[in-house]
Amino acid sequence: MDKFVRVTSEAFTRLVKGKSKIYSLNDLKTYAQNFYRGCDGSENVAEDEDALSIVEMEICSSSSVFVRSQQSTWTQHVQFNRYFLRKIPKSQDPVVLDLISKVAQGGL
Repeated sequence: MDKFVRVTSEAFTRLVKGKSKIYSLNDLKTYAQNFYRGCDGSENVAEDEDALSIVEMEICSSSSVFVRSQQSTWTQHVQFNRYFLRKIPKSQDPVVLDLISKVAQGGL
């Protein structure tokens, strides 16, 4: 999965021509390990999947673009936050499978 995330992130970075930074859960884990170790009483806050998921949802809900998966309840929650609470147009959210297909065909 790490290779998939890395390759997809690299493709998106090429797509936006370096004008935006692409972040993944791996980036969030690294950040948590470096800056919040021990804050919740544990030595490895980056392994708390629930806390990371909540933070990741907030980041995705307020990001300028959210690349979504069509069949995910987690994604549905983020989309609700984006479309109904923050009034972000759906046109800013490409479907991840469409983008992966373009990457596989050498289109990005």
